[in-house]
This record gives sequence, C-alpha cells and structure tokens, in this order.
Amino acid sequence: MTAYNKGIAFIFEGETERVFYDSVFEYYLDKHKGYMARKEFDNEVKEFYFVLSNDARSTVIKTYTVGTVIAHTRACANWFKITVIKGINKSSIPFQAIEDACFE
Repeated sequence: MTAYNKGIAFIFEGETERVFYDSVFEYYLDKHKGYMARKEFDNEVKEFYFVLSNDARSTVIKTYTVGTVIAHTRACANWFKITVIKGINKSSIPFQAIEDACFE
C-alpha cells in the first residue's frame, strides 16, 4: 500500500451529489496539470478509492453514498469506522470527512 500524506472522505446523500463532486474533481485535475489521479482497490473492505498525487504529496480520497436522509448519520459513522479507520487508514494519516449537507 502506498504511503499517503492525508486522506479525505466525501459522504453524499445520493448519487446526484456524487456526480456533482466527480465533475468538480475532474475540473480540478484539468486546471492543475501537476496532479495525477488513479483508482485503486482496498482488498480488505472491497471498495475502490482514488489517489491524488504530485511530486510532493499523495492524498487518498474515499467516497460513500448513503442513499437516504433518514439513515444518514448512523450510516456515515459506520462506513467511516469500517472503511477508513479499520481499512485504508492503518498508517494513521490525518483524515478529514466532508459530509454533503445540501439536502433538497
């Protein structure tokens, strides 16, 4: 597993939010040519994640779509604990969770 400098977890209510942030991510990569993105697979938790890197640093980006507002808080906490803390973050890198709170 690659050594990462930091991690970001995006937690979305639904697929609309995921599509929006995927577009923002692609726009960022287009504007900042010094960065590379690659998709990797975490065998332990069986999920894909992205790695954004340049010559100086490497950031892991995990995403999760809850699918409902009702179970949002509990589902987010469970996913973060299982896939981030027990999964990819065994090296204890600083991780920031960003929850999309723009509910319709």
